[in-house]
Amino acid sequence: MVAETAIPAGSAAKVHAGDNTIKLSHGMTATVKGLEVGTGYTITEDPGTDYNVSAKVNDADASLSNNGVSGTITSGQENTAAFTNTKRTKDVTFSKKAATGTEELPGAGLAVYKTSDVTTTDGVTTIKTGAVPVDSWISVDMAHEVKGVLEYEGSYVLIETSAPVGYAFADPIFFDIDVNGKVSTGNTEQADAVITMTDQPLHFTVNKVDSDNEEELSGAGLELFVKNGDGTDTKVNGAEWTSAENTTFDFGRMLEAGKDYILRETITPEGYRTIEDISVSVDRDGTITTSLEKDTDSDVYLVKNE
Repeated sequence: MVAETAIPAGSAAKVHAGDNTIKLSHGMTATVKGLEVGTGYTITEDPGTDYNVSAKVNDADASLSNNGVSGTITSGQENTAAFTNTKRTKDVTFSKKAATGTEELPGAGLAVYKTSDVTTTDGVTTIKTGAVPVDSWISVDMAHEVKGVLEYEGSYVLIETSAPVGYAFADPIFFDIDVNGKVSTGNTEQADAVITMTDQPLHFTVNKVDSDNEEELSGAGLELFVKNGDGTDTKVNGAEWTSAENTTFDFGRMLEAGKDYILRETITPEGYRTIEDISVSVDRDGTITTSLEKDTDSDVYLVKNE
C-alpha cells in the first residue's frame, strides 16, 4: 500500500494494529508491507485548515469519508492510495458600477493580483514587471465571479487597468480572505463575498462667451480632438457642439482618463476672432488640466472670443 506524500527515501515505518501516524512531505511515499490478507485498513489524511483533500485508490477516484479511504488487503494485490492536496479557495464576485448608478458598468478592464505582485508608493499602486494576474476581464452588464483560484489566507488587490469612456480610474481595492473564508477590505467584511468598485463620471462642461463681458455667444462651433502619439490629432466621435443662448455642453462622457485632447473652434461667431486650439488633459483620477478659466459660480469652463 502506497500513500503519496512523504518519509525520506530508505527509511522504514512500523505499523501496528490500531492507529498509526506517518508524517509525509510533498511528492514522497510511504510503503507498508506484510499485512495479512483480509486485513481492513483506513487511511486518513489531516490536511490542516488550508487544504482540501482528494484521493485515488488503485488509480481510481475514491470517495472520502472524513478525509479517509478504506479497503481490505486481498491476496496477490498491491493496494495504492494517492492523496492530493489543493489549497482551499473562495469564490468572490466583483461588481463594477458608476458612482451615479446602480447597474453594472460595462467596458472597464479589471484584474486581480496577489498583493506580493504590486508595490504602493505615495498612494500609487504599481504592478511589478512580469507579474501575472490571478484573473483579468472586461466588465459587462453582469458582475464577474472569480472561482477556484483565490486562496484562503490570501491577500489580493483589484486593479482597474482601463477605465470606460467617460469615467475616471477607481483606486485599487485591497482585500483579504481569512482562514475561515471571510472576505474583507480593510476591517470591513464583504457580505456574500461581493466586492464593488465604482467609477466617477468625467465632466468637462464648457460655455461660449464674450471675453469682455462674459455674455453668452451663439453660433460658435467647438469640436474635441484626441492627441496621438505621433503629433497628429483625431476628432472624437460625436464630440461637437454649436453654442446657443442659455446652454452649456459637457464633453465629459466622450473623454478617456489619462489622455490629452484639443478643443478646437471650427465655427467662429460673426464679428469675433477665431481662438487658438486649447489643450485639455485628463488625469487618471478625472482631474482636468487646461488654460480655460472656470465660471466663478459653477464648474463650467468659459471659452472666450475677442
